[in-house]
Amino acid sequence: MLVEARALGRPWLEVYTRHWRLQAANADDRGAVALSEATATFEFAHRDETARCPQSVCVVQDLCITYGNTDGPGFADARIAVALETLDRIDPSWSCWSCLSTELVRALLDAERLDDAAAALDARRAAVFESGLVPSLSLDLTQVMILIRRGRADDALTMIDDLASRAHPGWDPERKAARLALLRCETLAALGRGDEARACLPSPETVKRRALGRSRWIATIERLVELGSLDNDDTIATWVHDVVDHARAGGAWRRMFDTAAAQARLALARGSAGDALDALAALREARGELRVDAGAAATLAELESQVSALADRGA
Repeated sequence: MLVEARALGRPWLEVYTRHWRLQAANADDRGAVALSEATATFEFAHRDETARCPQSVCVVQDLCITYGNTDGPGFADARIAVALETLDRIDPSWSCWSCLSTELVRALLDAERLDDAAAALDARRAAVFESGLVPSLSLDLTQVMILIRRGRADDALTMIDDLASRAHPGWDPERKAARLALLRCETLAALGRGDEARACLPSPETVKRRALGRSRWIATIERLVELGSLDNDDTIATWVHDVVDHARAGGAWRRMFDTAAAQARLALARGSAGDALDALAALREARGELRVDAGAAATLAELESQVSALADRGA
């Protein structure tokens, strides 16, 4: 379709086509491998002949997501800047307004600006209500994430129950149910209710099919292992290894690093020096691609020490 759009000399159609191609990449958590396409599409969408195309705003979200997939903290400032610049040009009547507001808040969270993220989200939700509209599911899901980060897991669980009971036009019901299931699992795990959390943990197939956050899924699995609600066995090792490989293939370097750190900790808990050494190799590879450290060096040093001690005991 992109070839046809160019052949027809329809730049708006080309923006539309390139946007949806990036949406597919974003759903697959692609980071660095999609970055050149995202930046080139952003530039193309803001030329004189395309700047008034509605999809030019969608392309801004594509860029924010690709930046976040590549290295959330490393690109946090760029994501905040581009989201704010675009939000100043639109209002809550645009569907993109909620999407970009979500990207702004997530970037602030990656920048470790929790209070600013919460304030920004409150302001965005208030603006929606003042316009006579209701917040999108994406804004509501982001509110749940804020509550979890603030240690208000009980409130988060209440909100998840409320969202599950309401209709959200435009959202595939199965995808919505899968997103809420992962959030519910995270929240219950944060409350220490491991067995309840285990009951709603999405399967690897659901995570892939419904484009759920793979790294968040692994973080939740690690917590369930800590709670004794999941066995730290070869199945878990395979799941984590597959997510590390997926992040590597897409150039999702921060997620690769975070997941490899979980892989190392789980391997240490199993007493598997071989798996732990594999995880260290992945950690070093991913760290070399990060734009900012954001605690990576300290995490790597601590795990190197622990893995070395395990290897020495097995020698």
